[in-house]
Amino acid sequence: MQDYTLIGRFFSFLDTDQEADGALNSTLCGYFCKILQLMISHEPKELFKYFVSNYFIVPDKMINRLDDKSICEIFIKVYNEILSQSNSGIASGVPPGIVSNPTPPQ
Repeated sequence: MQDYTLIGRFFSFLDTDQEADGALNSTLCGYFCKILQLMISHEPKELFKYFVSNYFIVPDKMINRLDDKSICEIFIKVYNEILSQSNSGIASGVPPGIVSNPTPPQ
């Protein structure tokens, strides 16, 4: 099993509230999205494995932050990457339906 501590810390950005209204700082969102875009372009399979190992919680967290333009744009790229990876055979160990219904097991 891979150690995803650093990537987990990176995605914990989505859990923070930097503004008084609970929103994320738009400038920091832009930086977050640039880094995530690099991760998608350089290591898409590893990123997909991370999402699978965490029951797709990160995309769910991104959905809660779609009010930010940068997060919305990168979510589209992440979602498209999830679909392409799940169709390419990388997701052979993924239970059926997890990509179409990414809810953690109860």
